[in-house]
Amino acid sequence: MSESMHQATHESIHEPVAIIGIGCRYPTARGPEELWRLLLEGRDAIGPYPGGRFRDLDAVYEQAAAGSRVIATHLGGFLAEVDRFDAAFFGISPREAAFIDPQQRLLLEVSWDALEDAGQVRERYYGSRTGVFTGLWATDYESHI
Repeated sequence: MSESMHQATHESIHEPVAIIGIGCRYPTARGPEELWRLLLEGRDAIGPYPGGRFRDLDAVYEQAAAGSRVIATHLGGFLAEVDRFDAAFFGISPREAAFIDPQQRLLLEVSWDALEDAGQVRERYYGSRTGVFTGLWATDYESHI
């Protein structure tokens, strides 16, 4: 590595990182303000299954009662409006949107929320060296359905 490349790399390591906005989704909290309110009030975010998540929830409970290895509970932490993805807003065709992993759709929405939270316009960042830091959990949910 040349001396000038080494210097440039060394300097870029010490550049500050700016956190300019936050986006998040939690049960009963669609953004940071709602999350803080939920925490401050000590409210429980656990509730019954929303309609339409499973084709036949009663069959799941019957399988559990019969000893099958399925998750069978009447309560959980569910995201509101998770089925209302606006594919056109993100330039995604309805056909493609039908095959996108739900977590990927959620990531797009939350990233947009973070930019909005910061008062930013997304077009400003096209072609720039801007990134989104994402905290994710394992994507093994499909093996539980």
